[in-house]
Amino acid sequence: MKVEQLAPRRRLLTDSFQGEPLDCVGGVINDLTADSRGGVYFTMGGLFYADARGVVTRHGENLATNGIILSAMRRRSTSPTGRRSRRSTCSGMGR
Repeated sequence: MKVEQLAPRRRLLTDSFQGEPLDCVGGVINDLTADSRGGVYFTMGGLFYADARGVVTRHGENLATNGIILSAMRRRSTSPTGRRSRRSTCSGMGR
């Protein structure tokens, strides 16, 4: 399993987390959204962020998420679930 940047040129962004292949971290990549700084947020049993250099950080574990939305100000990630949305502040992430 890997996360690739498709534009402006195709390149591998990441295929591991803390030295382990993403396949071994658990789950499958479910939701993914890119930010304006070349990074990407994705869910895979938790919330992860891969920056433009490919460095992956985890920002939540065992989350029942269904989607990722970034605000225009890039300060919140939101996971709409059909009921009350679960939000976590993301200021500073990807900077």
